[in-house]
Amino acid sequence: MARGQASTDTTRGVDELAQAVRSTIAAKGYQDISESRDGREFRFVTKKTALNWELDGVATVTPGGSGSVLSVTLSGREGSPKALMDGWKTRKAAEKLAAEIVG
Repeated sequence: MARGQASTDTTRGVDELAQAVRSTIAAKGYQDISESRDGREFRFVTKKTALNWELDGVATVTPGGSGSVLSVTLSGREGSPKALMDGWKTRKAAEKLAAEIVG
């Protein structure tokens, strides 16, 4: 299963960054959104696009040096078709989503 990861250090506080994750994934129309009890881990399913099938996603916000760290992991869904460039595309999709969240 192809997996893509991206991690970004930010100067934003944990709560502010968690709210940015909530807002972004809701605005993008992602489905099956769930949130951990502490509000720092989000699970979701992306929408199918011209370049990617639906992907399972996890976004995690943790305290970091001068702010917080955003980690985004996207992976191919069980039963979805496989292609040679899946790993590269999934990594790029994770990087793009992380950049959109951080703004």
